[in-house]
Amino acid sequence: MRQKFSLSDDVMKIVQSLSTTLGPNGKDKILIDNEGHINTTNDGATILKNIKSNTIASLILKDVCSVQDLELGDGTTTICCLIGEMLREAENLMNQNIHPHSIIEGYRISAKIVIDILRKSSFDNSFNYDIFLADLLDIAKTTLMSKFISNYCETFSRISLSVILKLKGNLNRGRINILKILGGSLKDSYLDNGILIEKSFGIGQPKKLLNARIMILNCSLDSDKIKIYGAKVKVKKLSQMAQIELSENKRLLDKCKKILNHGINVVVNRQLIYDKQERFFTDHGIISIENADFEGIEKLSLAVNSEIASSFDDIKKIKIGKADLVEEISIGSKNFVRFSGFENNGIGTIVIRGSTDEILDEAERALNDTLCVLINSLKNSRFVWGAGCCELKASRILQDISKNFDFEYSKCLNSFARALMSIPTIIAYNSDIDIKNLVKNIPLECYDLSSDSCLDLKNSKLGNARNLGIIEPLKLKIFTILSATEAVEIFIRINKIFLN
Repeated sequence: MRQKFSLSDDVMKIVQSLSTTLGPNGKDKILIDNEGHINTTNDGATILKNIKSNTIASLILKDVCSVQDLELGDGTTTICCLIGEMLREAENLMNQNIHPHSIIEGYRISAKIVIDILRKSSFDNSFNYDIFLADLLDIAKTTLMSKFISNYCETFSRISLSVILKLKGNLNRGRINILKILGGSLKDSYLDNGILIEKSFGIGQPKKLLNARIMILNCSLDSDKIKIYGAKVKVKKLSQMAQIELSENKRLLDKCKKILNHGINVVVNRQLIYDKQERFFTDHGIISIENADFEGIEKLSLAVNSEIASSFDDIKKIKIGKADLVEEISIGSKNFVRFSGFENNGIGTIVIRGSTDEILDEAERALNDTLCVLINSLKNSRFVWGAGCCELKASRILQDISKNFDFEYSKCLNSFARALMSIPTIIAYNSDIDIKNLVKNIPLECYDLSSDSCLDLKNSKLGNARNLGIIEPLKLKIFTILSATEAVEIFIRINKIFLN
């Protein structure tokens, strides 16, 4: 009777579902939530998050992939497929009477050898700015080629690289704003050099202002007072009513006068600005924006180098932001306030246009992955050739090295090599290419560390990754190998499940 690991069946079910999404020609999945909302995606992390499965295997895979997605932004489908194939090979080894401990040790050895191969075959062009920029652009294109927006790969890869370069070394993803606007087509998407907030100026206020001095608030503009519910005020004369009204008006305008004395001409508040206060600002040449979303004012404060004030205890200490231009613009059917011309210009807004919410959401996910990959590529500038190049080399070299080990470990190294080879095999299968015939015809020099031979999916043959411009970050590859090996070790070690 064939032996199996306790969680292998659950792992294989998930991997089989995800494997068809791998590569540029992978298929999409339709996700339907409890309310009947439909989401179409081929993003591995999104699919895993939405799988309604509470099995131990699914929870472990979700944890592994969430770390991969959070740290590097891409490679979640690859890591799941690799885990599945490594576990399948481990089961075959166990059925050849190789002890699970030996399998784990053999896989650890294999992972170290493969990582060493990857490091030796990597390259770094960061010393040459023009070549390095070309490499980064190719990395962005490689990431986007397997996404829903691959038809607009050139457009979005250039947008992604441009906005990353605008950060000027401050590689903080939070400084990049992504704005989704329904209408138009994906090709209408663009990079705006300012910050856009979906709001309009107050009534009667100018639609454009130069040399803006901006105060950003997250507080009530009426006077702080104790709220007494159910209280009533009785008056005997109309003059007393008028006095109460005057007192209320004074209370409403007290903070506005403090703001006016601070010498600013734009007020952005997270909370309400009353009509009387808005008229006061208009009369004194101040543009007011109320009920701005918190995420928008956070990014605005970063852009204009100010702070978000939540108190008026000492208004003189509130840091004021500056922008060359504040204007109200229209995109599609919506109005936006645009802030541009900052002293610290390391920020930008990617405006995504699309005909449906599903398209906008999928484009946003693809852009998030690409931005994360580019940020990590700037931090770690060693790259490797993609499209199966690394897997082809590492698999063949690992098989050759396995001859130097004893029987059990040699079997483990060969199993690891076959699992690695499954990645280009799945990519080829999803593209309707017979990889077995391709591999048979690979000349030996293609397995050299310096080789850039890869799968040319467009022409269904072996290609040249250098000419095709298919590049991946070395850190992404290493992280995938290490995480997959550790996850498989967890699955191998488990032999019983108890409910408590």
